[in-house]
Amino acid sequence: MIIYTLLFTLKDKDPKNNRYVNMFCTWLVFLLAHGELTASDKVLVLIDKPTLDYIESSQFMGDFIMTLLEDVPFEFLFEIIPSPATLTEGIVERYKFKKITQSESEVYVFFDLDICILNPFKHLLEDIPKPFIYYMPEGHLLDNDYAGQTVSHTEVFQNRPGLSAGWFAFSSHPDVQTCFTKIAHLALQQEQTSTPFYTLDQPFFNKVMYEDIILRQMDGDTIPNFFLNPELFTNNTYNCEIKDLLFMNFCGEPGNDMIHYEKMVKFLGIQYLALLKRKET
Repeated sequence: MIIYTLLFTLKDKDPKNNRYVNMFCTWLVFLLAHGELTASDKVLVLIDKPTLDYIESSQFMGDFIMTLLEDVPFEFLFEIIPSPATLTEGIVERYKFKKITQSESEVYVFFDLDICILNPFKHLLEDIPKPFIYYMPEGHLLDNDYAGQTVSHTEVFQNRPGLSAGWFAFSSHPDVQTCFTKIAHLALQQEQTSTPFYTLDQPFFNKVMYEDIILRQMDGDTIPNFFLNPELFTNNTYNCEIKDLLFMNFCGEPGNDMIHYEKMVKFLGIQYLALLKRKET
């Protein structure tokens, strides 16, 4: 299994002020603590060179990450991506994974950096016949944060869940490759010809996945798809019982690093206090 994430700094910004770097460290801690990864797994970070250079030159960041990765059983890789001039240019790199070995037996899992892994999740994906694609449902498809501005409001799209572009899993298949290429193209085209959507690529992720995978699969024309059980994750919840949750998603305004970072710090503080109270009793 290849678990991958995306970390970048815009061309005109200084990586030392990028709170996504701090979030990456937190994300990695949760992955190492709860992911139960083995020698058959890989962790891949898509990253631009200035951000990687900053991490490697920063005594705190570099030493911290190297300490975390001491004696891990899996392979950990950085893969360089172009330094993006815009958020959309950076975000669509999640759909460009051509340098990853395209093995039909491999499972790929993408995580946004604001998703904390709370319990092992690999069992959800290891026994599914390949090929497949797995989604994290949230909200309503016809809301503007999802496909409300990219599909017609016809009956076929009514009463369907939206899809988060912050987490998905898949095995290699031409239909998936085609969808990812189309999503990146549509998002970049939107940015060049009009004002980007608030959630950037996510409306196109919803449009393409529903039109080209989910609705077609109902007729048996493409690969099987699955939806993560909503009881296994929650969004922006701090003081909650986490023993049965797989993921905590601190979603919010794309590119606003401080909002996501503050949510994660708040969660860590509240959960640590809860742990101390449980020990007292």
